[in-house]
Amino acid sequence: MNDAGDRCECKAGYGGDATVANIGCSACGTGAYKGDIGNTPCTSCPSGSSIAEGDTDATDADSCACGLNSEMNDAGDRCECKAGYGGDATVANIGCSACGTGAYKGDIGNTPCTSCPSGSSIAEGDTDATDADSCACGLNSEMNDAGDRCECKAGYGGDATVANIGCSACGTGAYKGDIGNTPCTSCPSGSSIAEGDTDAIDADSCACGLNSEMNDAGDRCECKAGYGGDATVVSIGCSACGTGAYKGDIGNTPCTSCPSGSSIAEGDTDATDADSCACGLNSEMNDAGDRCECKAGYGGDATVANIGCSACGTGAYKGDIGNTPCTSCPSGSSIAEGDTDATDADSCACGLNSEMNDAGDRCECKAGYGGDATVANIGCSACGTGAYKGDIGNTPCTSCPSGSSIAEGDTDATDADSCACGLNSEMNDAGDRCECKAGYGGDATVANIGCSACGTGAYKGDIGNTPCTSLQDMAVMPQWRVWAAVDVAHSPTRLKLEMLVARLVTSEL
Repeated sequence: MNDAGDRCECKAGYGGDATVANIGCSACGTGAYKGDIGNTPCTSCPSGSSIAEGDTDATDADSCACGLNSEMNDAGDRCECKAGYGGDATVANIGCSACGTGAYKGDIGNTPCTSCPSGSSIAEGDTDATDADSCACGLNSEMNDAGDRCECKAGYGGDATVANIGCSACGTGAYKGDIGNTPCTSCPSGSSIAEGDTDAIDADSCACGLNSEMNDAGDRCECKAGYGGDATVVSIGCSACGTGAYKGDIGNTPCTSCPSGSSIAEGDTDATDADSCACGLNSEMNDAGDRCECKAGYGGDATVANIGCSACGTGAYKGDIGNTPCTSCPSGSSIAEGDTDATDADSCACGLNSEMNDAGDRCECKAGYGGDATVANIGCSACGTGAYKGDIGNTPCTSCPSGSSIAEGDTDATDADSCACGLNSEMNDAGDRCECKAGYGGDATVANIGCSACGTGAYKGDIGNTPCTSLQDMAVMPQWRVWAAVDVAHSPTRLKLEMLVARLVTSEL
């Protein structure tokens, strides 16, 4: 009976209507309660909570127990999964489960657990993990600034979000300066970093190999000036330029060979251009700068080691640089051995009593000197007694016409006119010999005969190497023979001779 005493009402813990026979009052079922008497139904527990069936002592919502891993929300209207547990406490076949590996949940609620940022994780069942800060990144990685994923640390390459990749220390010759799920950057070609050097954060950490340095573009190592090869090829590398080679700039190029015939000492890495190449003894660089050539005064070939350049020998000269032999002096002339100032044929001196001919191709004996200036054991000698030579030439002196002579050593005698006939003789009209003058008989061409004045009773009317004619001989000759024998047609004594002959003839008759 109720307090008013006017009707029966269902007890606390029972719902229904005591005044209606076919309804009556029944104990509150599972998940329901009723705290006071009254003909009212039981009140259902908040969603997700429950009370054991027939528990009539459950008088209010506080008697409703939330399921495993859940609790009543602040509004008291439903059970929600606790922090660290995800699911839906109001759905029997879902319920609330501890967040799995790599997930967390910081508040109560019928929501799933939140997955850790990609690449991070939380141990399974760690229900104390309430936010992303509880998510631990894997080995060699860390959370990025956005907090949305793990990324490989500086010095480590790979992808922290992919389990079978992860983050590994940059290998030999690679670096990484920032966090990120990117591969390590390879050092510029030819440079390297020790494996595992995770402090190497940029290309400046990459060290070029022996005798090389980074180029201005920063994209590869190149051999230093003075070193040739290829710094990017391990089996080649950079070596000091060898003997006779130079390199002036960095670059993966071979050393440049010195111009032919010049050289640089092996290992002279300060040699940067062709000006560093020294020509050998007695040679110098030509104007084109492409080879050494023998200096003026030196012949040979500066580009051939076993030839080289030697001072021009006796009787040779060379006026310009060049890998040519010395030029021999014109035949018969000479220059002292080692006279390297002799630059042309004008330096060639002809021998005694000779001079250069007009063609400039040989020495010839001077006028007044005979012989051959081009033959050492002959040479040129002053024309001897009775000889002359009027022009230069390697010819013998010309003998004076027979019977004439020139004093020995008279080198001014240049032609037959210089030849003097002997006593009482003169040159005949043909100019080929001396003949006794008219009035003189003998033979001017025979030294021990010579020409003598006709004796008493003899005469000679013309020049000639004949004896004088005796007048006795003429007396017995026919007149026509007399005149034939004595041609005196042009003689000033003709009249006297005619008278003399006439008397001789008369007396004979």
